[in-house]
Amino acid sequence: RKPADKSGEGGAGSSANGSGGADAQPQPGSAMERKVVNDAVAYIRGLAELRGRNADWAEQAVRGAASLSSSAALEQKVIDVIARDLPDLLTRIDGREVKLATRTVKLATRGLAIEHMNPDWRTQLLAVITNPTVAYGLMVIGIWGLLLEGYNPGAVLPGVAGSICLLIALFAFQILSVNYAGLALVVVGTGMIVAEFFFPTYGSLGVGGLIAFIVGSLILFDTDVPGMSVGKPLIAAFAVVGGLMMLGIVYLATRSIRRPVATGTQGMIGDSAEVIADFTGKGRVRYGGELWNARSERALHAGEQARIVRVEGLTLWVEPR
Repeated sequence: RKPADKSGEGGAGSSANGSGGADAQPQPGSAMERKVVNDAVAYIRGLAELRGRNADWAEQAVRGAASLSSSAALEQKVIDVIARDLPDLLTRIDGREVKLATRTVKLATRGLAIEHMNPDWRTQLLAVITNPTVAYGLMVIGIWGLLLEGYNPGAVLPGVAGSICLLIALFAFQILSVNYAGLALVVVGTGMIVAEFFFPTYGSLGVGGLIAFIVGSLILFDTDVPGMSVGKPLIAAFAVVGGLMMLGIVYLATRSIRRPVATGTQGMIGDSAEVIADFTGKGRVRYGGELWNARSERALHAGEQARIVRVEGLTLWVEPR
């Protein structure tokens, strides 16, 4: 039973346009695909014959994705009635008999009151969090939050937010069809990217983690249902963030290697020391609140600031600034 739409056209089958008939049908490629299509055809023909519908057109709808206008569908016995809206439909089907498994029921629908039930806030919330993209985003945020809290104890906010997001995501995963191998790859990949912060491997952990994260995200939901997969832009966004973090770590690690050593005696070179008394050759200077033996090839005067050029044991080689 199909209400008519405003244009007078009603899809009585799949999306592609066609007029039905016994034309040659496109055949699926593999043996498994042909078996699936043939099983669907057998089921739809049996159902159409049981309900007194047009079995030939039902097969055409499966094999050729045919569709009909509402008037043509009624003429070819694909639908029972055409109705303008729900009240009109209830009026038109009043008195019809419907065969059930063990008995026949006569419909009494004329004049029935129509009550619309809107979903409550719990149902609306469930519809939001069970969106694969939302559940995936909550999971990644939760993992990041817990990892950051673990490496920075006392921050509190990352741990609290991460725990809440992760628990909501796990609740959503109970309803969704989740590939646990993909879930494990996402968790391990995120952990490897974060580990690059604390155990710099010049990209080895980061690259491996990024690859695991992307692959796990792509196979996270094990279903072929349209719309039941993670949005590719969100995966790309998280991957870009992880990649930028990894590049930043590699850059900082490389720069630290190239930077001159600034500890011990090497850190003293270039600093200033105060000359205690006039001298040429050997003398005394004050550096860091301590008195040091000093040597210089040029004359220095008391109170003058001398530049340290090298350190030999407990002797500073200096020169005038």
